Amino acid sequence: MLLFATGGTTWFAFHPLTPINEQDHPVWNPLLYTLDQMLPVVTLGHDDMWQARGASQWVTVVLIAVGWTLATTVAAGISRGLHRER
Repeated sequence: MLLFATGGTTWFAFHPLTPINEQDHPVWNPLLYTLDQMLPVVTLGHDDMWQARGASQWVTVVLIAVGWTLATTVAAGISRGLHRER
């Protein structure tokens, strides 16, 4: 997960996204945007403020998939730990 967070932050540091609504004057933060994509249950508010296009859109899709895979794996591990037979 740390590898994907670092990769996403690096990508978006060199490929900033365009704001959806420029009148809001949002501040671009590649780390917060990356974490917002990777954490499926928590929202940091950055995913609704920026529009990804081209290759950045595919990087966003990969980060979302990695986040959901991690969340599912953690949930399965917790569920299995709670239902262990002794």
